[in-house]
This record gives sequence, structure tokens and C-alpha cells, in this order.
Amino acid sequence: QKKLQNVCEDFGFERVKDLPKSLSGRCRDYYKILVECKHRYRDLFEFIFNERSPKTTANNIGESATETCAGGLFTADNVDFLVKPVLAEQLKFVCIFANFHYLDAYQRVDVEEIMISYDEAQALKQHTREIIEDCAHRANALYKKNDYGDMALTLHRCLRRESSDYSKVFALRDKNSRKY
Repeated sequence: QKKLQNVCEDFGFERVKDLPKSLSGRCRDYYKILVECKHRYRDLFEFIFNERSPKTTANNIGESATETCAGGLFTADNVDFLVKPVLAEQLKFVCIFANFHYLDAYQRVDVEEIMISYDEAQALKQHTREIIEDCAHRANALYKKNDYGDMALTLHRCLRRESSDYSKVFALRDKNSRKY
């Protein structure tokens, strides 16, 4: 408990008091406790385990990915978005697709996750699989480390153009993103 309190104090988070279990010093135990306390200590959880600052665009439970990503991008400091609307659209879709889990651990398009979305919307057919694979291939061809905007926007535009079910799939995934 002392180590966790030190982390809280060092980074300015709320003090951790009265944890439900005593800590053994093993990372797994810290993680379990933080998962239990996730809502109460969300900033700390995100900082330690997801390497995010509390101000990033991770959606809160009850908030959809599109709500999170639209609200988090346009701040007074982001003047570029006003003069470069394509940049704003790119970043919005990087954020949305990250929240949809359409980007894998390496920030490349995760074909399987998109197929799961189509399956959940009862829209996965052989022809749709081919469209998804083609769009993912086109998008991944534009992959640049730490610059995923072109890739995300290409994926979105390709799926929207080629798949008649994309808007239904997108809407369902966005609705389901409120739960995680």
C-alpha cells in the first residue's frame, strides 16, 4: 500500500486509502486491486497500466467512442484543427478506431476485429470479408510509425465506399463502445 501511495503522491493523484485487500508486492495483485477500484482511481489506473495521461481520449463507460473522440480533440490549444480539417478528421478516426479496437498493439489495422464487428451486426458474408481485407491492406500500406491518420481515414473511406453495411456496423460498434 505504501508503494501505491508513493506513486499517487509523486504524480499528484488522489491518495489511496482503505484498499479492499492488503498488497503483497506482486504486480498482479496491484492490478487486481486497481481493476476493482477502477472507477474511483481511473486516472491512476490509466497512468500505470495503459501509459496514458488522464487527459487522453480513452472513453468513459457510458460514453461512445465517437462522443469521446469528437469532444477530446477540439480544444483552445489545437488551432491546427481549425485550419486543417483533414487533420482533425484523421485524428478523430484514429481515436475512434483505437476505441473500437480496430487497431492492434502495433497500431496496424486489425482485420479480425473488424470482422467481429460485421459478425455482431449480422453483416459478415464472404464478399464482405474480401472488402474488409482489401480495405485493411490499403490502409496498412499507409502505415507510418506515430502517424496513423492517413491509414485510419483510408480505412474509413474505403469501408464506407465499398461496404453497404458499414454504416450499420459502425453505428452498432459505437453503441457497444459505451460498455467498455
